[in-house]
Amino acid sequence: MFLRILYPSFLTIAFSLLLFTSPAYTDEAESNFVYPAQNWRSAVPPGGTKSFLIKYKGRAVGFHHMEFFPDGDNLVVKTHFEIIVKLGFVKVADFRHDAIEYWENGRLVAFITETKEQKKRRFAKGVLGEEGLVVEGSKFSGLIDKALMPATFWNPESLTKDELVNHQNGDPIKVETSYLGMKQLNILGETKDVLTYSFAKGDAYYTRQGAWVGGAFRKKRDAIYEICSSDKIPPKKKWHYASDILLKDNPFE
Repeated sequence: MFLRILYPSFLTIAFSLLLFTSPAYTDEAESNFVYPAQNWRSAVPPGGTKSFLIKYKGRAVGFHHMEFFPDGDNLVVKTHFEIIVKLGFVKVADFRHDAIEYWENGRLVAFITETKEQKKRRFAKGVLGEEGLVVEGSKFSGLIDKALMPATFWNPESLTKDELVNHQNGDPIKVETSYLGMKQLNILGETKDVLTYSFAKGDAYYTRQGAWVGGAFRKKRDAIYEICSSDKIPPKKKWHYASDILLKDNPFE
C-alpha cells in the first residue's frame, strides 16, 4: 500500500506499491497538480467491498480484497492480500497480509496488521493517544508525535502526505507524490477518466471522486493491480491468512 516498504522479493514489492498498468499520460501534468476529491466517504465503495487481481506479465498471481464498515463518522476497513505461486508441488512464493484499520471522521485512530512472507513474519499495531500515535511493530516501536495515515492507498488523502506509516512493520516513512496526468481506464466494464500519480516508485490511479482503482509497478510496469468484482477472487474459505486477526471480534486481545 508503498515506499520504503520495499523488500528484495517481487512479492513484497507488489504489496508495498499496490499499483496497475502503464498509462498514456496527458500534458496536464506539466502545468497543474490535481488531486482527487479528499472526502474519505467518497472513497468507500457503495457495496462495501473492493477487490483487485494482482497480475504479473498478464498472469494472475494473487489478489487483494478490502471490506468497509461505515457507521456514521466511524469506519472500519479490513484487508486481506495474498500471492501464492507454485511450480509443481514447490511453493516458490508465499506472501500474505491481513490488516484492520479504525477511523473516526477521516482520522486513523487504531490499526493492527500481520504479514507473512515465506517464513518471515512482520507485524504492526498502533493506537492514537493524546500525544500522538503509539506504535508497536516488528521494525519500529514508539511514539509518533502526530496522527499519521497508513500506506494503504484506499484513502486519496494519502497522496497529500509526505510521511505515512508502513502498514507492515510500523515504521514512519517519507513519501513523494507526482501528478502524471489523466488517462482512460476500463473499470469493471466501464471506461472512465482517471487521475494518475507517481507514488512511491509506482503509478497509482484514482477517479476524480477519490476511488482508488489500480496502478502499475516495476520498472517496466509489467506488474499490475487490476480492479475486479469480488466473484473473481477466491471465496474466503480458500484464503490463506497471515494470522487470525480478521477472524476475531477483538483483534487486539
